[in-house]
Amino acid sequence: MFNTGPFFIPKGAPGAIHQHPTAAQSATLLPLLKQVHALHVAAHPDIYAPITDDTAITTWFAAHCDATGTKILTAQDGDQIIGFAILKLSPQHTHTPLHHPQRTGVIDLICVHSDHQRRGVAGRLMTHAQTLAIDAGATELTASVAAFNTPSAHLMAQCGLRPLTTRLRKAL
Repeated sequence: MFNTGPFFIPKGAPGAIHQHPTAAQSATLLPLLKQVHALHVAAHPDIYAPITDDTAITTWFAAHCDATGTKILTAQDGDQIIGFAILKLSPQHTHTPLHHPQRTGVIDLICVHSDHQRRGVAGRLMTHAQTLAIDAGATELTASVAAFNTPSAHLMAQCGLRPLTTRLRKAL
């Protein structure tokens, strides 16, 4: 391994997973965020606005990633970030007296560059996120997947996540 600033990159290990140390470097993830967001804009332009201001989105994304309990994982090939996942860890809570106490690990966002998809990178990000969630005392791992995103739904199913609820929507 050799250090290139905020990342530790093993030589010759495409798709190696690293914990991104701070949200301050979130601008390095912007191209991938734009890629995954463009899919959402294309599928639901009535909901998702195109990214038109890199500064505003970088500021929002940095604050989003800086929240307590947030872990940013990156997959790298050499010095290029080829994917990332954001894991958010909730504090222990009970929704109602009818629920058992839970500490939830939430896959908030996962993205792999289109040139590196279907090579196991997302699966490695998910495995690492699950390990971090378990180490932090999480009792469950959840993710929300847009109905149009069948590759993501397939990934989540391969990683053992099963549908729990269905959120339905009607535009008014």
